[in-house]
Amino acid sequence: MTAGSARQTIKAVWRSARMRVGGAAAVLIYHRISSMESDPELLALSPERFDEQVAALSRDFNVVPVDEVFRLLDRPGRMPKRTVAITFDDGYADALHSAVPILHAHGVPGTLFLSSGAVDSPDEYWWDQLEQICFAPAELPPTITIDTGARTFSHSLGKDAIYPPETAMRDASWNVTQPTPGGRQRLYLELASFMRQLPPAERNPAMASLLKQTGAAPTTRTSHRTLDAAEVALLSRDPLIGLGGHTIDHAVLSACSTEEQRHQIHDDKLRLEQLCERRLTSFSYPHGGFDDFNAESRRLVQAAGYEGACTTDSDICVAWGDRFRVPRYLPRDMSADDLSAKLARWLDEGR
Repeated sequence: MTAGSARQTIKAVWRSARMRVGGAAAVLIYHRISSMESDPELLALSPERFDEQVAALSRDFNVVPVDEVFRLLDRPGRMPKRTVAITFDDGYADALHSAVPILHAHGVPGTLFLSSGAVDSPDEYWWDQLEQICFAPAELPPTITIDTGARTFSHSLGKDAIYPPETAMRDASWNVTQPTPGGRQRLYLELASFMRQLPPAERNPAMASLLKQTGAAPTTRTSHRTLDAAEVALLSRDPLIGLGGHTIDHAVLSACSTEEQRHQIHDDKLRLEQLCERRLTSFSYPHGGFDDFNAESRRLVQAAGYEGACTTDSDICVAWGDRFRVPRYLPRDMSADDLSAKLARWLDEGR
């Protein structure tokens, strides 16, 4: 056995022992509760499916606020059996208008993670703007080039610069888990990968350059808008709903300097607390993969006064885990029975 495999074995044994003695919890992550015609990033779940899932969770599990999961991770005793928390990233308006009424109908809490720069924003998130640019049945330049000064992007569309309405309609149901049917999907994937890793100081000019080259003027669709300040204030008064930070600009923190990270984390918290008129205690790393934040991010989140932070690592929270690296599970379009069965296997049997 190599040293690496030995460490992995020891880690697995220690994890299993922690779970047997201290228990575990599951934190779920949602983004959109809306029936979408086009959803390339698979961020949306229909209100009907979400209602089915929440009904099963309220019946079969102990649903608590995510802040309670943070506290349980620090507590010496065993976690309550089948503990689950529900969270939403990004602060889309449908969280208030579609998700919150369903949570209330079943009497379960939820937590919304907000990027303060998106509150009252006249623009859609950059990935939603990319969807409009790439998949609209309009002609684009044969070559698109973006130069941020630090990074360069270039993509040749060739014949796919022209995208007829019938082709756009045929491809409307495409998402990032499927093979790419054509050049517009390849353009979208390459642009999304490029934009995702840019710090805000580069991403905003990069998007402006893209809009200028393509002549696109993406509209802020009602279906894709983010919460406004009045809606955030309304949510802050809801006893079932918690609010948390998600940086100012939905920034990939590992791509930012220490000072920019501090600004994105600390100033976002101040802005949101002014809107909410209450202290925020939970945070979610944008995008949330382990490459999307670093040890400095974790330190700054804790220094800002947060009590815990969520990732998008697909796992359960095992007792005495790091409350600033809490994993979450994305249910996607699972049936309520399948979701309940999966969580039961994880929380009851650890598999």
